This record gives sequence, C-alpha cells and structure tokens, in this order.
Amino acid sequence: MKVDFSTNMWDGTKSVALILVIVFMFLKMPTMFDNALSTL
Repeated sequence: MKVDFSTNMWDGTKSVALILVIVFMFLKMPTMFDNALSTL
C-alpha cells in the first residue's frame, strides 16, 4: 500500500508539473498556440 501511495503521489506531482509547463508555454508563446488551434 505504501508503494502504491508513493506511486500515486509521484504521478500527481508529474501531472501538476506537466500542467504548469503547459500553462507556462501558453503564456510564453500564445501565438504558437493560436496557430496550432487554428490548424486544428
């Protein structure tokens, strides 16, 4: 159970870090995301 709990905590940390990176990229380069959304 402790191993599973640690794994879940690590996955949660990675998810938060990924979200922060995406938000940072979105704020840093909005034009690139606008172009990507327009192509979709």
